Amino acid sequence: MGRGMASRMRTAVAAAVLSAGAAVRGGVWGQVAPTGGITGIVFDSARAAPLSGAEVFLVGTTVSVATNDDGRFYIPDLRPGRYAVSFRHPRLDLRGFVADGVSVEVKAGEVVEVELAVPREMAARAVVAPVAVSRGGSGPAVIVGTVVDATGGRGIGGALVRVRGTNVGIVSDDRGKFVLFGLSPGSHVVDVEMLGYAPRSTPMAAIVGATLSVTIALSTRAIELEPVVVEVRSRLLDRVGFYDRVDDPGIRGHFLTPVEIEKRAPAAFTDLFTNVPGARVDYYAPGRSAVIFRRVIGSTAGEGCVPELWVDGMRIRGGDWNFLSPAAIDGVEVYVGTNIPIEYATSSCGVVLVWTKRGS
Repeated sequence: MGRGMASRMRTAVAAAVLSAGAAVRGGVWGQVAPTGGITGIVFDSARAAPLSGAEVFLVGTTVSVATNDDGRFYIPDLRPGRYAVSFRHPRLDLRGFVADGVSVEVKAGEVVEVELAVPREMAARAVVAPVAVSRGGSGPAVIVGTVVDATGGRGIGGALVRVRGTNVGIVSDDRGKFVLFGLSPGSHVVDVEMLGYAPRSTPMAAIVGATLSVTIALSTRAIELEPVVVEVRSRLLDRVGFYDRVDDPGIRGHFLTPVEIEKRAPAAFTDLFTNVPGARVDYYAPGRSAVIFRRVIGSTAGEGCVPELWVDGMRIRGGDWNFLSPAAIDGVEVYVGTNIPIEYATSSCGVVLVWTKRGS
């Protein structure tokens, strides 16, 4: 049996196994969503042969597999969504080659075929300027990159990578790899921050339907350690995930802790919002007021919208918010616009999450 026939049989078998698994999960254990997979080949154009023993991985995850003697690989049991597929090989690492990532959309019950290749002319990429590696289609742009140490060239894991002026951001994996999805076409600035390194800002132009590859080098700098600060945490807020959201770099909200609420000493609940970015308080009658957010989508200057209110995990519709006593509040989370934790994303204007000392 030829290699080509064997490869096609392996792909067919992989697809059949995935399809059968999806059917079992859907028919017997209906609670488990069907999955998809990625299969393909890594080809060494420089040697005109498949590349065996290469590590194929999903950027930003811990998922990886090795190619067989035919250069083929198969990654099963993936949730539907978009992934960036890349690869590495010891021989290529020695020559400073960094593989470009390929953006792939995985659908439930389907196996996607991908081709990855080593170019004929390999060169080390000590670059900051992006390079378009795949074009076509009309979808949003994708940026695949690596954060490295400027001195030794090693990947830096745990770096915060954000696209300025957007909600797009991610933390680099242990190889320094990252992928940014859903970018609109045009000019962007990618900001990278990491403890012990000077922050770096990289301008780049996103292209419609293109995947961009970029390597961002960070330089070390001497830092002055901050004095130790003892933080008093509320056990109630800990239980509802308040502090987890405070520490999550992917969530951009404004948080009022018990200490901050006490410092503000508000006469009424809405008084807490007088200095919150993106919010204002409208006093429309004696003793009555409303919280207004800056409208983020489809607005002109001066316009605003009314956010939704959640109290102890329950959505409160309409009415004057000053029924809440400031003395009874343990913590407040303010999310302006669409950057809202998924479980509370019920309004494009924004939401306010209130946790009371009794209910939270």
